[in-house]
Amino acid sequence: SELLRIPDLAKRFGFDFSVAPNIDQMGIFERVNSTVKKDSDSIPIAYEKNPNITYIPKEVYFLDDQTVSDGSKEYKAKNIIIATGTRPKLPEITGLKDTPYWTSREALQPPKFPKSMIVIGAGFIGLELGAAYQALGCDVTGLTRTEILRGIDSEIRAEFESHPPFPI
Repeated sequence: SELLRIPDLAKRFGFDFSVAPNIDQMGIFERVNSTVKKDSDSIPIAYEKNPNITYIPKEVYFLDDQTVSDGSKEYKAKNIIIATGTRPKLPEITGLKDTPYWTSREALQPPKFPKSMIVIGAGFIGLELGAAYQALGCDVTGLTRTEILRGIDSEIRAEFESHPPFPI
């Protein structure tokens, strides 16, 4: 999305790019998802090659602060890393469950590119996805209960608030 903002920045220096670029939005999403899949698929391989890492792709539970079990075998370690990935957290909004909404996962694999969207939430993921969709030609509006990037450094937050990537 940064590349699409270059013409606006270039105007400051007297350049005019008046012809809009032809954007293959779905091609961009396919490339992003292909790259993410390759990266994800390479993680277990990297773990298996490292003699100091025991990779356990199973559901486990803690027996104590240095032991986990999968129900049939126990694993002990001084340090245990929980690398479960991230999952979108759905807010409690009346009517949401009956609405065909997207989380960040669906936004990265859209069945077709939308003309408009509302982004609920103003954390890093919501701002990043909203900015990307806006730059690719989608009309984006953001909604938040509180401030942009709540809990983040006040100077960074102030910059985003003074120059939001889309209307919030």
